[in-house]
Amino acid sequence: MRRENILIPRPEELMRGEVERRIQGALTMPPKSGVYFNTVVVDFESLYPSVIDAYNLSYETIDCGHPECVDNRVPGLGHHVCRLRRGIYSILIGALKDLRIRWFKPLSRDESISPEERRLAEATAKLLKLILVSSYGVTIRIRGLANPSLAESITAYGRYALKEAWNMAINSGLKPIYGDTDSLFLDNPDEDALNKLIRDVKRRLRLDLAIDKRYTLCVLPRAMKSYFGIKPDGTPDIKGVTAIKSNSPPIIQEVFRRCVRELVGVRDRVSFELAKGRMQEIFTEAVRDLKSGRVPLEELEYTVKLRFDPTERAMGDEVLHQPYQCAVQLLDRGVRVGKGSTVSFVKVKPFTYRGRTFTVKPTSLVRGMHEVNVDDYIRSMRSSLNQVFRRLGVEFTEKPEKAVERSLIDFI
Repeated sequence: MRRENILIPRPEELMRGEVERRIQGALTMPPKSGVYFNTVVVDFESLYPSVIDAYNLSYETIDCGHPECVDNRVPGLGHHVCRLRRGIYSILIGALKDLRIRWFKPLSRDESISPEERRLAEATAKLLKLILVSSYGVTIRIRGLANPSLAESITAYGRYALKEAWNMAINSGLKPIYGDTDSLFLDNPDEDALNKLIRDVKRRLRLDLAIDKRYTLCVLPRAMKSYFGIKPDGTPDIKGVTAIKSNSPPIIQEVFRRCVRELVGVRDRVSFELAKGRMQEIFTEAVRDLKSGRVPLEELEYTVKLRFDPTERAMGDEVLHQPYQCAVQLLDRGVRVGKGSTVSFVKVKPFTYRGRTFTVKPTSLVRGMHEVNVDDYIRSMRSSLNQVFRRLGVEFTEKPEKAVERSLIDFI
């Protein structure tokens, strides 16, 4: 290190006399809300590590003080970056990034080496990714490594890259509809124009832009950082809203899956409107089955892992949550249940047990559909589905049952 005229600095030297301050984060371009068909998402590969490498961002290169470097400004900030010397942090992060992308990642897919070597390469690539993901965070959060000027320069170049890519997309004849941190959503892009954008970003910004996802259907609400997409294989991609929970009963999960399948073949507005109608029919059919008692109890079962000891919970005065209501009933019947156990139950009409009002029973103790709280299941199903699909303009409602025509004789 000394031969290279390098000394390891102390934490206070890395701070360079600065004090902690709030750092402006990533850029989000407001979404152009609506329903889109054939949406492509492109993103910058390892954005923050890449800008550290491409723009020579390091502790000693920010505001280096060389007269010939003063005009090499960080976009939107008063800082400048050194042109005369490559920064240590930039060299380190750049080397680790190249090692991951150009060596270990391809090696993990190389069929000419043994499976064990591929697994080792994959594990190394993941470890390097973990280190690289932290390359920005340590400059702002880790005591002894933090430096506000370096941190805000990294995010400034990230914002600059996204904004420039957005403008370059427009100039290439593409239609960007949303941008967030390191990703651009493009509406029905021409493939030649898309490839040109990727080349232009590499040439002008020295950053790698790549296709990340494709959606046959994409819904953007007005709210930022949320969207709903259907991939070509039918997989839903939902961000910013809680999808159907894994412990939801099978009937709700199946209705959700059937609704998603209706969206897989959507390619235009007409087929989208038809799919919305079929989704409402799926919900109506499930409601009808619930009300008529044609649903097996196993389809109504909630399965939950207990986080606390149920015996301790049962002795308290607080309201007993449904999983613990189930556990107490099992314990009273000699079934061993404790912290970490998984219990399965069905929601039933309220009843009194041990002087408390209970609303669930273990599935094995439910005698039939006449005990089930059907209205609760309908509310839960409607709420869960609306939370996901409302963004598509689908509002699940219970259709009123047709009135039965009666004559005067029926009342005599």
